[in-house]
Amino acid sequence: MKLILAQGNIFEQNENFDLIIVFGHIGFNQMSVAWSEFKVKYKRISDISDPFINEMSFIQYTNNKFFCTINEKENHGIGINDLFIKLAQILDKALKNKIKSIIFNGASNIDKTTNSIKNRNSDNQRAKLIINFLTVNYVVNECFEKICLISLNDIYKRNEEVLLENQEL
Repeated sequence: MKLILAQGNIFEQNENFDLIIVFGHIGFNQMSVAWSEFKVKYKRISDISDPFINEMSFIQYTNNKFFCTINEKENHGIGINDLFIKLAQILDKALKNKIKSIIFNGASNIDKTTNSIKNRNSDNQRAKLIINFLTVNYVVNECFEKICLISLNDIYKRNEEVLLENQEL
């Protein structure tokens, strides 16, 4: 099983994955633009203006390809325990439905401030926790063929050493 760390738009990198798990919200952010461009490509979902209305529902957008969402909570983030519970529920459902590959954009913490250094440290810590959670619970057990963690910024790429450390175990 392969855990891939990438940088880019989750909706542009989805072709090689059976399930897209998107965290966030539609608002004054890049998610609105990315979603609008994505949904135009698929007739089944073209009328969905806000995919976050049906949180954690598997929505089929083309043959054998699905997406589901995890909504933001306070401060445009989600607490780590809540994130891991929701992620585990989604991944367990994916296993039951014989989904083999997943792409996930991650989720920021609820501790965001106006201090960019603290925010960067929080983002790094969150990326490491997500990498470790997936490694311990899904990669080691070879539950899926591949899982990709992707972000528009370099959060996963700059924390790649965590993946390398886990691979040495």
